[in-house]
Amino acid sequence: MLAEQSFGNMADWGHRYDEIAQCKALQLWHDRATGGCENSPHLLFPKDTPFWGGVKREGIVVAVSGLEPYFDRMIAGMVADGCIAMARHLWEEGQKKKDGTDFLH
Repeated sequence: MLAEQSFGNMADWGHRYDEIAQCKALQLWHDRATGGCENSPHLLFPKDTPFWGGVKREGIVVAVSGLEPYFDRMIAGMVADGCIAMARHLWEEGQKKKDGTDFLH
């Protein structure tokens, strides 16, 4: 795990959203979930969460829990795409400095 962030007072949560998100991420990482609109029951292990709401993109897994699963997935997708975009931007900026080019050349 590279990062985990929780919001609000955990004592006020109706469920253990942090554990649900961690389980979603593990399922995605091990390809036991696709990031689609439902989980495959035959791929669930005992004590797995049946909820969905995360993405796996280009080797990056992001899972969110606490909203409706379609909003969890939307936020996870934005975070994953942001990580990919920022990494690409930093790489391209480094290449430009290294070889003296920019994206127009």
